[in-house]
Amino acid sequence: MIHNFYAFIASYAPHLRKHAFRFAYNVMSRFIFSGEPIAFLNYGYADDNTEMFRENLKAPDREDHLSIRLYSRLLDEIPIAHKRVMDVGCGRGGGSSYIARYLRPAEIVGVDYSTRSITFCNRHHKVENLQFRVGDAENLRFEPNSFDVIVNVESSHAYSDESAFFASARRILAPNGLLCFCDVRPSNRLVELERKIDESQLQLVWKSDISTNVLRALRLGSESRTQMIRQTFPKVMQQSAFDWAGVEGGAVARSFADGSRSYIACVLQKTVNR
Repeated sequence: MIHNFYAFIASYAPHLRKHAFRFAYNVMSRFIFSGEPIAFLNYGYADDNTEMFRENLKAPDREDHLSIRLYSRLLDEIPIAHKRVMDVGCGRGGGSSYIARYLRPAEIVGVDYSTRSITFCNRHHKVENLQFRVGDAENLRFEPNSFDVIVNVESSHAYSDESAFFASARRILAPNGLLCFCDVRPSNRLVELERKIDESQLQLVWKSDISTNVLRALRLGSESRTQMIRQTFPKVMQQSAFDWAGVEGGAVARSFADGSRSYIACVLQKTVNR
C-alpha cells in the first residue's frame, strides 16, 4: 500500500524521506483530494474545552475544529498579532488560513515542499495577509532575521535532516523569535529529538507531551475521517489510509494508545546570546 511503501522508504533510506513524502502528497493532491476542499491533514487536539472552542469558531471552520485546536494549543501563549509569521510544512493551508484570519499577524507565509499542495492553497485560501510558496524546510530561502514566529505542525517527521531544519529556522528567525513546533514520533526516538533540539542553539521555552489529547481527538474525529477516506480513496488504498489517518482501531491510533508513539509540542526561542 502507498503509505506503507513510503514508510518503508523513510525507514531504510532517510536521505530520500522528504522526496518520498513530497511524491506521496503530490499524488494524493492530484488523484485523491483533487475534487475535495480538504484543508487539514493533522491529527488534531481535544480537551475538556473542545466543544466551547468549536462554538467560538466561525461556522465554516467548525467542521475542522479538532485540527484547528491543535494550532490553537501550540499558539495559545504566543503573541502573533502584528508579527511576521511563517508556517513551515503548511500542507493544505488550513492552519495558515486560521492564523491569518483569527490571530491577525502582520503577514504570514505558508511554505511547503509539495508543489500541488501550494497550488491548492493559492486556489482555496484567499486572505489579504496570507501568501504561499513552495520551499524546502531544510533550506528556507528567506532573508536572515526576517520572521518573528515560525510554526511547524506535524511536518518534521517527513524531513531527511531535522537538524538542518532547526538551523534553517534559526537563521531566518529575528532575535528573540519563536519556533512553535509539534509532531509525532516513535516513543523510542524522543531522546534523539531532544538531542537535536539541544544542539539547535535554540532555547527551550516549554515542552509538553500531548499524546493523550491527540488520541482523544483521533477518537472524536474517527467517524468523519472514515467517511472521508471511503469517499476519496480507492478501495485498494483504504486500509492503509485508515492506519495513516488515525482512524480508531488503525495502526496509528493503537500506537498512541499503547504508548509506542508520542506527540510532542514545544516552543523554542532564538535568544540573542546563543
